[in-house]
Amino acid sequence: MRLPRIYALGNSPLLSVLSHQIASLALQPKVPEVVLLLQDQKKLSRFLKNNSKLAVNEEFDTADKSKQLMASCSPPAFASGEIAKVENLIVGEPRRNTLHNSIGKYSQSISPETNVLLLNAELGSVEYLNESIWPNEAQRPNLLIGDTDPNFHVWLNDEFSAKHRGYRSKLRIIPVPREFSSHSEIGDVSGSELSTKENSFINLLCQLNRDDGTRALNLTMGDYNNYVIHKFRILSRKFCIGSLSVLNGCRQDEVKLSPRATTLMRELSAEHNKILNVAYPHISNENLFDVEQVLNAPSHITTKSFLAGDDTVSSKTLSDLSRISAQFHYLASRNKVACPKSRIISTLVRGKLDIMQKRRMI
Repeated sequence: MRLPRIYALGNSPLLSVLSHQIASLALQPKVPEVVLLLQDQKKLSRFLKNNSKLAVNEEFDTADKSKQLMASCSPPAFASGEIAKVENLIVGEPRRNTLHNSIGKYSQSISPETNVLLLNAELGSVEYLNESIWPNEAQRPNLLIGDTDPNFHVWLNDEFSAKHRGYRSKLRIIPVPREFSSHSEIGDVSGSELSTKENSFINLLCQLNRDDGTRALNLTMGDYNNYVIHKFRILSRKFCIGSLSVLNGCRQDEVKLSPRATTLMRELSAEHNKILNVAYPHISNENLFDVEQVLNAPSHITTKSFLAGDDTVSSKTLSDLSRISAQFHYLASRNKVACPKSRIISTLVRGKLDIMQKRRMI
């Protein structure tokens, strides 16, 4: 069979892992059909000086597992100079604005037949891209979201090298409906079932489950409705319990001891639920998630426990909470939903981050 060419765009370590894993499939030729789209000519020059190699290893593995890949820093073009269309594009830019900027550079290479996989994209990213780049539904590509387990740890060892913990994590592939209003829940689809579909990109991704040489990611298929609900649950839990734990200088299990904090968490969760109902009316339901589930969520699905005192709260934790609130507030603003308490808590979290950053400068 003809192997589809995969273009990989972005800077996330997850993109490096997935690109390397696809390039490592046994059915790939000596020079894999994977092309890295790098930020600029300077980064491309550094990649070429690195012998065009991308390395991905388990945390304590020192063996050379690098793969030599093709790379570019500009949209593909024919000899005539005409921009060529890409069949498959994987984008590893989780934040909404950087995702938009990265895809915007290659928008002329993307057609309605292009498969575009967004790795761990923020809530609201699809809406933002559709409004700013593809306002015409007929021009939209086949968008998919790649969602990993929150506990899957992967990081960049250096510019062209990534590491992971060495166990397989689920990579859920979620097809995004072109027109939300016509979308109905179809349930999960297993990788083996999906491999019968006539989509060479999906078929190639399904090979990740069959190849014994790959160890990082295990493909499953998911439904968009379930994905949105799951994402809202996770982020609401993290924001409600994490923000109030940080602001009260206590562990997350302790914040529930305060009746005032418990009441506020219920109000925050209710605001998030309202945003969900208005932003995604095709899956609207007043009981999408129970507030009591938020309050009683296991610690492994919320933020880490915090000890009292500023020194035990990292700026990364505060930045993560700010990014979570930004996802809710984007959807709230876009759909004209009031969420005053969430905005106040977000402002306080951001203020705490500002104080920490300026304190280090003194």
